[in-house]
Amino acid sequence: MMTPEIREIQTFLLLAETGSFSATAKILNISQPAVSLQIAKMEQSVGFPLLHRNPDGAAITAQGKALIPLMEEIRNAHSNLLGRAAYWQRFQSKQVKIWIDGSINAYRIRNRCDLDEPSLTKSEWDYLGSTSDWIEALQNYEVDLVIAGSFLKSDTLHGIDQTILQEEPGITIAWNPECFSLEKDSFDLPEALALSVILPSPSLCLGFRKFLDSWCDSTYQAGLKNFIECKSELDALNACKFGLGVIVFPGDAEKRMGLSQAGLTFSKGFIAPLPKAYAQQIHYRSTEKNPKIIAAMHSLARVFEHSK
Repeated sequence: MMTPEIREIQTFLLLAETGSFSATAKILNISQPAVSLQIAKMEQSVGFPLLHRNPDGAAITAQGKALIPLMEEIRNAHSNLLGRAAYWQRFQSKQVKIWIDGSINAYRIRNRCDLDEPSLTKSEWDYLGSTSDWIEALQNYEVDLVIAGSFLKSDTLHGIDQTILQEEPGITIAWNPECFSLEKDSFDLPEALALSVILPSPSLCLGFRKFLDSWCDSTYQAGLKNFIECKSELDALNACKFGLGVIVFPGDAEKRMGLSQAGLTFSKGFIAPLPKAYAQQIHYRSTEKNPKIIAAMHSLARVFEHSK
């Protein structure tokens, strides 16, 4: 029996998730025949069919389903191996890998670091996408520090600690008065939520969507119907200015995003019951011992204080 390659295992697991050769090919940025070839090689390696092929498509065999948990362990172990290797390479070169979310404060921190903290000049920076994969990336040593927001401390996870940069109360709702007839003095939250709603993506505020869904379900027995998820506060601000929807963001979005300066009207809610609902934080591994990473975390906190 031949040993399957990690690329073939990854392709098969993705195919099992998507249920589609074309969708798998699109995600991997390869051709559909290339996906079929990798699955065929995988089947040759294990010695039995992994898929039932028919004119309407393909379905995973019972034997293929039984292998999925084992393949997931291999994929995760391979990812951990690469993450640890990259971590030690950074350790030897005294580099720190930092990811930041799409908040305006995070952009300010990044821009001021070159001026205020020369000790961070060797750091490797990147911006989060629209997912919350940074949690797994921290756990797997793929990244060292992550600046990201959370709501109601929902990101308290095993093995990850936080340094709080800023805490803010409640939520903020904002709209373009030229596009929506909402009244600030007699604001009605259900009326706003019935419109197209602009929300932060999970990478921008972990746990906020869960809070809104739970609150809408318990209060109105209905969830959000029309919404746009934005991976940056600037994208959300522009979408609201163009009348694409009503912003519903955590904390004091007026202070962070300059809503009134952009010509938007805003209202705040849940101030008293949720005094420290939203937090911007630096996330790091609880077991981190690398002095360069610890020093970088303190440097980022100092830069944030200077950027206020």
